[in-house]
Amino acid sequence: MLSEREFEPAQIASWKVIKLKALNAQEENYSIKDFSYTRAPNTPLFQARHNAQQLEDMRLQMGNDEFSAQYQQEPLASSGGYFEPAYFKQIFKHELGQFNTFIFVDNALSLKESADNRAIVVVGVENYQENARYVVLDVYCGVWSEEQTINYILQAKQSYPEAKTYIESEGGGLVLHRLLLVALAQHNQRAKEQYKQPLAENIICYTPSRKVSKISKIKAIRPFYNTGFFALFACLPKPQTA
Repeated sequence: MLSEREFEPAQIASWKVIKLKALNAQEENYSIKDFSYTRAPNTPLFQARHNAQQLEDMRLQMGNDEFSAQYQQEPLASSGGYFEPAYFKQIFKHELGQFNTFIFVDNALSLKESADNRAIVVVGVENYQENARYVVLDVYCGVWSEEQTINYILQAKQSYPEAKTYIESEGGGLVLHRLLLVALAQHNQRAKEQYKQPLAENIICYTPSRKVSKISKIKAIRPFYNTGFFALFACLPKPQTA
């Protein structure tokens, strides 16, 4: 509102901007005519509605950016942010209930050492505490040829036979999809000859929405991570932190 395009700098400097933050990190003093009030640090704005712990829970569920904009009156520049190690959660096999399994493939064209990794991620989705919990069950990543990528996808499909497979069309995904269908048909023919169970052909090539940025996708994961609804299977190595 107080833009230099609309007001002179001296006019802007004469105004004091008061932000009624849901939770204040520093002591704040409010003074209007003969009224003054000192708000101690970490005092909820409306404690009868949300106490400090409830506000912290909301921050974790919403993510820092949304919480800061809506409750702290402090819009933040859009960024992926950090996944704090304190909220990292591993799930053991006995903790898993019934879940649906999905294999996601992010391909790449270049084989240079500096190229992006190909990534194959197996995700289980289960009902947990009346919400969906996402558990990363397996991960394959590296710079491989298409043949190696197909071999890893077939390995994942053998390990998780009920999983539907989704391949992102960009980065050579369309070509990979066609080659995978050929390789899968050959694999299933050999399995048939050896009286083995064939692999499911539920492979879908999709085009991701360009309306959603990578930053937005990362931000969308963070509230699930912060509240334990995005976790890693305990057999996977824990991510390294700086």
